[in-house]
Amino acid sequence: MRSWGNPIKIFPALLMLGFFLVSLTACGGGQETPQEEEPETQIDLSSVTERLLTEVPYEEELVPVAPEVFFDLFGVAEEDVAEQYNYFSGGATAEEIVVMKAVGREALDRLVKAAENRIAYQKDIYASYAPEEVVRLNNAVLLTEGDSLFLCISADSDKAREDIQEELDS
Repeated sequence: MRSWGNPIKIFPALLMLGFFLVSLTACGGGQETPQEEEPETQIDLSSVTERLLTEVPYEEELVPVAPEVFFDLFGVAEEDVAEQYNYFSGGATAEEIVVMKAVGREALDRLVKAAENRIAYQKDIYASYAPEEVVRLNNAVLLTEGDSLFLCISADSDKAREDIQEELDS
């Protein structure tokens, strides 16, 4: 019969082997199996925009603004925007529709900040000659969903909010 040698020498060797195996499995524990991400719902931005244009009341006719003019007026970088629709009034009112899809989370944060700055700027401008527009700006609808931003300044903020939400829920 074969002898395993001195148990006093074998025990530390087995103990070290055990620690080694445990450390190997601990190192591998950092890798998680990839979880399936829930697919992001695709929002039809043109449909939301069309609904805002046709179903929400405005005092002035809203007209599309050329992208280069929009980016300058709104203070956003073109590379932050993947898709955008914008309609502005002629200037007698503060009415606007701005619907944008950002290229990422950080870009969306910048777009939201730009929208907030735009509203604040418009309040300053209209306060001196059309204070009723400041009320409209105070009721501006500014929503985000996923990587999209929705801004509507209109005569009926409740209707605008309702229409945006219905489009998002559909």
